Amino acid sequence: MKRVCYDTQSGKEYLKCYRSNTDYAISRSRLGRGQHMTVNELCPNDPTVYQACGMTKDVHFEQSATRCGHLCASGSHYQMVNDLENKICTGPGSSLVPHRDHATCTNVDLGKMEAGCKEEKYKCDGIVTDSSKTLDPDLDSELQCDGFMYGLVCEVGSLQIQIVVPHVLQCINKTSFSGYNCIDGKEEDLCLNGHITGYCNSSYDGVIALYNFSRCGPIARINFWNSNSRIVYLPLCLGYREQTNCSDPARVGLSCEVDGHMSSVAAQVVCNPKIRDRESLCDDGLDTACLELSFSCYIHKHRFCDGVWDCSDGMDERLCSDITYQQCVRKVGPPGTYVGVPLTWIRDGLVDCTEGEDEGGAWPTCGFGNTQRYASVSSSDRCSEVYLCFPGFVEFTELCDGIDSCGNENEVCGESRNFYSIFDSPEQFRDEVNVLHCLKGLEKLDRFIQGECSSIEFSFPGNQAFGKTSFVRLSVPQSPHWNTDCRHVYGAGYVYLSCLNLCRSSSCILDKQVNVDSCRHLYGDRVHSITSNNQLTFLVKNRMDGTYHNDIFPCANGACVDFTKVCNLVDDCRDGTDEQNCENHFRCHGNNDIIPLPKVCDKSIDCFDYSDECNEECVSNKEIIASVTVTVSGWIIGLLAVVLNLATLPNSLKSVQKSKTNESLANSSLLVMINIGDLLVGIFIFTISVYNAYYGSSYCKMQLEWLTSTSCSLVGVVNSVGIMMSVLSMAALSLFRVTNISGSFAIPQPVSRKGAVKVCLVTCSIVSFAMFTALVPLAGHFEDYFVNGLYHGSDIPLFLGAPDKKSHVSILEAYYGRLRSSKALSWELIRQLLGNMFSQDYSALPNRKVQFYGNDPVCTFKYLVRKEDPQYTYVWLSHVIQIVCFVIISVAYIVIAKVSSRNSVAVADEATARSFEKRALKVQRTAAAIILTDFTSWIPFITICILHSSEVLDATKWYSVFSLVLNPMNSVINPMLLNPTIKKSICSVISKLWHGFKAVVQGIRQKVVPKRSNDANFTVNVSLQIAEGHSEDGHTAEIASS
Repeated sequence: MKRVCYDTQSGKEYLKCYRSNTDYAISRSRLGRGQHMTVNELCPNDPTVYQACGMTKDVHFEQSATRCGHLCASGSHYQMVNDLENKICTGPGSSLVPHRDHATCTNVDLGKMEAGCKEEKYKCDGIVTDSSKTLDPDLDSELQCDGFMYGLVCEVGSLQIQIVVPHVLQCINKTSFSGYNCIDGKEEDLCLNGHITGYCNSSYDGVIALYNFSRCGPIARINFWNSNSRIVYLPLCLGYREQTNCSDPARVGLSCEVDGHMSSVAAQVVCNPKIRDRESLCDDGLDTACLELSFSCYIHKHRFCDGVWDCSDGMDERLCSDITYQQCVRKVGPPGTYVGVPLTWIRDGLVDCTEGEDEGGAWPTCGFGNTQRYASVSSSDRCSEVYLCFPGFVEFTELCDGIDSCGNENEVCGESRNFYSIFDSPEQFRDEVNVLHCLKGLEKLDRFIQGECSSIEFSFPGNQAFGKTSFVRLSVPQSPHWNTDCRHVYGAGYVYLSCLNLCRSSSCILDKQVNVDSCRHLYGDRVHSITSNNQLTFLVKNRMDGTYHNDIFPCANGACVDFTKVCNLVDDCRDGTDEQNCENHFRCHGNNDIIPLPKVCDKSIDCFDYSDECNEECVSNKEIIASVTVTVSGWIIGLLAVVLNLATLPNSLKSVQKSKTNESLANSSLLVMINIGDLLVGIFIFTISVYNAYYGSSYCKMQLEWLTSTSCSLVGVVNSVGIMMSVLSMAALSLFRVTNISGSFAIPQPVSRKGAVKVCLVTCSIVSFAMFTALVPLAGHFEDYFVNGLYHGSDIPLFLGAPDKKSHVSILEAYYGRLRSSKALSWELIRQLLGNMFSQDYSALPNRKVQFYGNDPVCTFKYLVRKEDPQYTYVWLSHVIQIVCFVIISVAYIVIAKVSSRNSVAVADEATARSFEKRALKVQRTAAAIILTDFTSWIPFITICILHSSEVLDATKWYSVFSLVLNPMNSVINPMLLNPTIKKSICSVISKLWHGFKAVVQGIRQKVVPKRSNDANFTVNVSLQIAEGHSEDGHTAEIASS
């Protein structure tokens, strides 16, 4: 972009030199059909002669051509060089303006291919850049390719310049086109030696002959000099008929029937974006079956999903979900290569396979009736259901892919996928954009910030574009040491802070410059400019105030997005580059979904492959029991509870059998109940430890299968039954002992039927109540009060994890519209409505319940609830029962201890009194131990439950500690307290271990300090001799003194 002024009096244009205040004038003069341009003064500080850009020799060929770096000096005037290829100045007394060596057609400082150079890959591609030799230095590469001559370069009479004689003019009527005949007539040899292979209608001379050298020849690009300065690609025949039946096999793009006969079509016309509006040459339209997948990707349909990246952005291989697993050789592509076929090609009326398999043959199908479809790669092993929507259906491979295939798919997926609301556009107040705590209302909170807010100007980092007049002003913290954690900032705010070095660890996201090739087909009001390092770029005009800016993010695929679309958790570029280098998100490993960082390791699944929870950072989510300490403690407590209670249970059963009185029967029976309850708790802990070892680190990705499994529910029931049996039995035993101790001098009654029935009723009631409280949450009739969510498997992208009832209702409302009394929907009705959203050709929608015991990996009773949980009332009823039992046990044993002490005092016989006193002391110790263990295990837990329910704290992370360590402690201690044999055995073992430990310590001490011990013994012996008067002289005294 140049700064131009026009002088109406002199009719001259004056331009200001780049990086200088020097002005120069441009003069134009006619030369034939073109224009000759000169300037009157050279620009200083212009080593690449940027001043020459835009000066063309023959404007009628390409008025907007950019030719930089070559001017000829002739007196006080400077004109474009006449021979760009050899950089020759032909004017009298003219010489080449000095310039840098690389300021030639390979001048990369001022843009790619700006001097008309051709890269190697464009040679012999069948496209002639211009029909003038002077405008295409590499034109010879198109005239002679693979031994075939497709045209001549010669001097024609009237123009007296070297041009390409197009093959349309070489062997036709000389009189009609005498102005284009070669002076030396060398095209005659070409015509005489050529072989006519057919005829076609031409706009030049009616019906013309097609020679072998003109078949599939290069397409000439011609610039018509008229009011529109149109650029067209000139065919030899109408409809590009010369591009069939190619003489050179290397030029063949595909084979098809043309006018009923098998022929070939040249590759240069197959899906050429420059001539995309041409008519089809193939009878079946195969040569014009093209796909425009992105701004920079326009390919033949047979290049789509063939395993080879044909597009620079890879879009031709990134959208290949619905491909048949049965393969064929496509008509267009490498011969003999078998690839899958997109489902939409099957029996669509166009033969795509060389053997016609896509229009015939036996292609496997899936579904029935309205959902019948051809089997794709994703369904090669089995057919699956589909998502039903108007007017058709969507396969699971395409569901929730961001494209509304039918119905309101995106809206439904938005409800199920928990799309995140972020703050991506900083607040603008007056003329400034306020960032972070510089927002209005926060700027004066001095105790939260360092320094005041200051206004700075933001510009695209790196090289500045000439002519930019619009800049964003930001209000940011003034302190140079201030920075923020940009991991929680999105959109334009992230761009501004990261590129102003105000982030702690985030680098500038604008690492790619906006160049002249960026944002094609976008920003029609763009104006080309140049950067400070001589790179061609462009600016966008603001239609509101007429200013120019370049505040855009260039994507790798040629698209562009605004700053608000950068690092905003959405792939707005469609190639991922706008989210590629952002440090404010987590990218799921499986499908590249983007989620905020706070969603990582929060024990809530946000990625279909569980990668947000199953990674190296999420230590606590990898196994059923997250902590190593809890794991080891669980093994120890579980084994001890099982072993001790199994050892106690036979003796307890024998005591029941040998009971002679009603009191003894009741006491022994309740002890058996306590043993069984504690044994069940031990089995629960041991089983969980075994499952933890079995799953190991693989549990993380199998957690929903475990939480919804029958095994998890069964283990939870065992634990709940055991705890409730143990607690109720201890409470009953405490009441029974209190009753008996008050009448301790009464004569015991022998076992009677009535007494046995009473004991049986009590024990059966305890077992029944424990079973009832444990199994009620699993009853289907009460599922609305206990089911936490539904898991629909890992094959349906619509559902993440196991959504609860609220999430399911939101999905149903998005699919069906507003539901009447949606709050009262039952799980049964929800399952019915969900089933109607999917086909049921093979099976119903999987609906695995996350049961009451599946709220935590250890599968225990859901003690931690909050008011919004449907189990809230039931859980607190259970808490109240346990609290009452604890109070009964504590009060009962306090009474037992006092009564025992009082009875021992009341006995007159001294021996008997000592026996009663000893027994009372033993009872008091037992009572104290029972109360202490109950208090240690249950009171803190109940307190935590109350705090969690009141939302004072979140105690879910301590679930495994309470479930596997603290609460089950009674299951280990009870056998020792209630069974004298176990207690005596354990005390004996502990005593032996203690004495052994002391002996080991004593031995170590004797070996470590033997000399010191000997010296001490010697001193003691001498002292004793002195004390006893055994010293006969003063020698011993000296020794002792020493």
